[in-house]
Amino acid sequence: DEEKRKVILIEGAPGSGKSTLSWDICQRWGAGKLFQEFEAVVLVRVRDPEAQKACEIVGLLPAQDRSMAESVAAEIVACRGRKVLFVIDGWDEGGSSLPETSAIRRLIQSELCCQENPLYESSVIVTSR
Repeated sequence: DEEKRKVILIEGAPGSGKSTLSWDICQRWGAGKLFQEFEAVVLVRVRDPEAQKACEIVGLLPAQDRSMAESVAAEIVACRGRKVLFVIDGWDEGGSSLPETSAIRRLIQSELCCQENPLYESSVIVTSR
């Protein structure tokens, strides 16, 4: 039974709790209470200037140690993103204006659905207004 890539869009009015939900998803996963089929959950806030500048997955990973982030990114790419959930919060806060080379943008583009993409098997939740 082959797992399919999932992309989920959560839309809501300003102040409706989309960012809170994004944070809660990550917290509950970390506590072992939600989405335990994933081995990693990565919260990406579109309004974060560092995330906006990232051209590779390593730039989206929250790590103080660059070598640790590079190691984790290499593992994610090696498994094609399988069992990894990216939670992209605030697409409406600049996501559509990000350059084509942006790591955030590439996570949700339709090209990601082709099997040649290194993150073909990752799943993504996107929040937006």
